Amino acid sequence: MFKTLLNQKTAHRARPEVDHSRIFQKNKVALVAGLRWVPLNKGERSKLFTAARSEGEHSYCLTPDGTQIGFFSSNPGGHGKGRGALVSLALLLGENYSHGGEEVFAFHVDARRCCVIVLRDGQPVPGFDVIGSAEVVSERINTFLQLTDVGSVRRVGAVDLLGNVEEIDWDLVLDEVTAKVRLKKIPDIRQILALVAVSAVVFVAGFSGVSYKLARDKRIADEQARLASDPNIVYETKIESDLAAITGTGQTSLRRMVGGLKQIPLQINGWRLSKVECTPALCNASWIPSATMTTMPAILTPCDSAKVSMRQTPSSPDPAII
Repeated sequence: MFKTLLNQKTAHRARPEVDHSRIFQKNKVALVAGLRWVPLNKGERSKLFTAARSEGEHSYCLTPDGTQIGFFSSNPGGHGKGRGALVSLALLLGENYSHGGEEVFAFHVDARRCCVIVLRDGQPVPGFDVIGSAEVVSERINTFLQLTDVGSVRRVGAVDLLGNVEEIDWDLVLDEVTAKVRLKKIPDIRQILALVAVSAVVFVAGFSGVSYKLARDKRIADEQARLASDPNIVYETKIESDLAAITGTGQTSLRRMVGGLKQIPLQINGWRLSKVECTPALCNASWIPSATMTTMPAILTPCDSAKVSMRQTPSSPDPAII
């Protein structure tokens, strides 16, 4: 049952197609622009993941300070896994090329696409990580410049998009590509919860099995300890072994005597057998009570039938219970 649950897969979903319109190559590094950046508050990551998956997003990355999360529609491994996973251009520029303050990076990707990325203190500005036509990118650039002090903005990239600017040194931008700037797959919270539930069931079942075995072993050990300390059982075991060691004519008489003695309990209803004194004719058994009382004798005749004959006194145990 558990194996079936573990192997059970969630409903099949078609693998998302790679959104090539927002991906481009630079020095064999697969860069992605146009991420949807949203603020990330403490404790809201799972909620954002669930919402992003419902909107068709499949990849994400985090800013270094953990205050923003960027989403992308394709799988992060669209161009490979691990070191070949997609790289966020906004995070890469912030890590390797940013000078701080407000910065606008704009350039031509190819004949049909342009890209603009705005950073503030090395962090992407939501709504200004865009890749598309020259008209779309120019509109975003103008919107941002209208909202800030133009004289304090660093402009890097294409002259026709930004005016008098410095060029982008791509060798420096791509100098070091760490795991922090690569996209990761958005975890399926429902699948994780299902796996946790199955793991909990397996754990409880295993724990119950172990607890049952430990309890059973304890019961067996307790019973063995009780048998080992029971005076009646110890007595019977010892007398049998001692009897077996006796040979000759005395063995028959001794067996008859023992047959009678076995009918006398060592302990019963608060009385404890104190001693048994035997002669060839009879045996005299005495009990003492658990509390301080006068010792009362009983007489045992080791006859062939091994019957017990008792002489009852007011303080001796009732013959009916012996």
